[in-house]
Amino acid sequence: MHSFALPASLTVVVCLLYGAVGVRWWHRAAAGRALAEAVAGLDVDPYHSAVVTGHATEAAAAELLLDRYAYLDHRGLVRLTKAGRTKGRTPAHPVPAALLEAVRRSHPRLVSPGRIHRHDAVYLERLAAYRRDREATWPRLPRPPGGAPGADRPCLSACGCLLLLPLLALMAASAMAVLESRPHTVAQWASTLATAAALVALWCAEPVHRRMLAATAVPDLPAERHRALPHPALTALDARRTALVHRGLEDRDRPRGPVARGPRVRAHRRRGAGGRCGTGAPGRRADRRRPPVRHPAAPRPARPARPRVRRPRPRRESP
Repeated sequence: MHSFALPASLTVVVCLLYGAVGVRWWHRAAAGRALAEAVAGLDVDPYHSAVVTGHATEAAAAELLLDRYAYLDHRGLVRLTKAGRTKGRTPAHPVPAALLEAVRRSHPRLVSPGRIHRHDAVYLERLAAYRRDREATWPRLPRPPGGAPGADRPCLSACGCLLLLPLLALMAASAMAVLESRPHTVAQWASTLATAAALVALWCAEPVHRRMLAATAVPDLPAERHRALPHPALTALDARRTALVHRGLEDRDRPRGPVARGPRVRAHRRRGAGGRCGTGAPGRRADRRRPPVRHPAAPRPARPARPRVRRPRPRRESP
């Protein structure tokens, strides 16, 4: 290797490659800072954050409890107060108003907040419409720098693949030249060492690019803003009512309304003949008081014949 053409060409390639990585690093960092500033200036509604995080029904139920539109019993079922039963009175915000209307639609049958959140299509549609209206008022946020590189730019991805093939061929030819070289002078040693250093730099370009992507990756800043904003109604509830709200949200598959209770009847009347509560299961009281009913046509089981044993009489002794 008597010429400096190969190490010079490899040095130019290394400078171009690392220059592209540096420019992309700066662009991604600037995009992340712009997105953070835009999200910090957003006017976020607590109910919007509750809808995004999935706590809208919980926050609306807490709002109804604080405004005395309803209260929760020990099972977590919503019971309307006098203000809640009045049709003209509704909360000012659309999310608790939607929950109150869902409770009024099922009145007088009782319903839990969890069942409304899961099965009431009208209520879920109103939540989705409220989220769309809120997000439509937001300004357009800058594009986040995350995601797969070149996923939305197929032309740049294709050009990168085409440039990768000549680069690999150049690296292979340079490695063969370094291995086959026999340097003797200082210039030859310098050329060989420069070529080897350029090959090592090209080999380390991919790990450097990975670290750049990890360092400039931006999380979902709007979602983090929503998660960091608790609803004031949830923080204003005491521990007892908070536990009732959680119980009502967990009650999703329980039947609607209270358990129906009829008149109390004596146990032996309710059980019927030979059964407990009319189910046919044997009851202890019925077995003690009544003999089992036997069908007249059913033959009686034959008793096994017992053999007759003649016992010898004791003999009297004559005096």
